Amino acid sequence: MLRPVLLAAVLGTLVLPSTTPPLVPYSDDGDRASLLAGLDHDIAYLSHLQTATLTLAGRPVPVSRLFETAARLRELVEDEFGTPRFAQDVANEFEAVPMDANANQVLFTGYHLPLLDARRQPDATYRYPIYAPPGDLVRVDLGAFEPDLASKTL
Repeated sequence: MLRPVLLAAVLGTLVLPSTTPPLVPYSDDGDRASLLAGLDHDIAYLSHLQTATLTLAGRPVPVSRLFETAARLRELVEDEFGTPRFAQDVANEFEAVPMDANANQVLFTGYHLPLLDARRQPDATYRYPIYAPPGDLVRVDLGAFEPDLASKTL
């Protein structure tokens, strides 16, 4: 039986069936719900790909294997996330293979959504009001990645 393969963008790694000890111990600072949501997005994306194979870390990988891996990882998150068994099963079932961050075909992304308590007018607790978004705020046109998102930005 072939085990699946997973591209884990958050870790910047290609996760393959394990034949050797992991390069680094698995850890995740997110919560179960956000990891499940991310995997659901991965599964939906993979299910709509029009190509049969992707080249990841110089290896041709069938999209079907990526899909199976995302589904298997989702099962582990659903059943075991937050337990010592989860980290052990991820380490036993998957192998982290470093990807070349300098390669033109790899895009590493990360998201941070800060929650700031603020007021539009100063008060005793909040001396400095928020007047406007910072001038150096970066906005990304999502239409560059998916035509259906042409009117949306991050």
